[in-house]
This record gives sequence, structure tokens and C-alpha cells, in this order.
Amino acid sequence: MLGLTRGSGRPHITRAVLEGVAHRGTDLVEAAEADIGQHIPVLRIDGGMSQNPTFVQALANASGRPVEVSRHVEATTVGAAYLAGIAVGVWGGFDDIAAAWSPAARVEPSGTLDRGVWATAVERARGWIPDLSALDF
Repeated sequence: MLGLTRGSGRPHITRAVLEGVAHRGTDLVEAAEADIGQHIPVLRIDGGMSQNPTFVQALANASGRPVEVSRHVEATTVGAAYLAGIAVGVWGGFDDIAAAWSPAARVEPSGTLDRGVWATAVERARGWIPDLSALDF
């Protein structure tokens, strides 16, 4: 953690972790966009952190795009059920499943997280732990 002072407390550290995960998630989205050569206009998320409004807003702000939160915390199991439904004919195909999507919430960016500061912090930390620094996205 960079920038801690004697006045930093649990709330500051918690927010820093949530914003760090949002920045790293945005790094992964940008890497995926570079790989596929297409822009991803909306992020859809599930999992435990999707229930944290501070994280969801940080992700929207870091990525500069809306974030839709799944109605199902563990949407992977729902996805498996959808695939099984295609196999047995309950669903006609992926378009039918996509039409069934209805998010629990949609969070719009309401500000920005400074991606330049994030990039500088990542660069400063590169090499601190050689095994982790060998990983690149």
C-alpha cells in the first residue's frame, strides 16, 4: 500500500483495496478488448464483491462504463443451468438466454478513478516480488 499516513485507518485501507481490485479488473477488461479488437461497452458482474456498492461504483468509475450486477450472486451456476437448458431444448440458443438477462442493478460511472496514478503505482511496485512481477497481462 502506498500513501498511508498516521491518519489512515481501517476505512481508508478497505476503500484502497476495493479501488485496487476495481483498477485491476479494468486492466483485465482493457487487455481483453485489446485481444479481441472490440470495445466492451457494459460490464456484467457477479460474486460476493458484486454485493458491495462501493466496489461496484469504483469499478464503474475506473472503467468509465456502466456495471450491471447479476441477480444471482453466483451466476456461474446459473450459466451452467442455461447451457444444460440449451442441450435439452429449453432454450433455443444464446440469443434466448441473452434476452432473459435482467440485472439487479445498473451502476453508471459518477466520477473517475485516476488510472494514471494506478499505472504509476503498478510500475513502482513492478519487481518487488520477482515471481509475481514475471506475470504480465
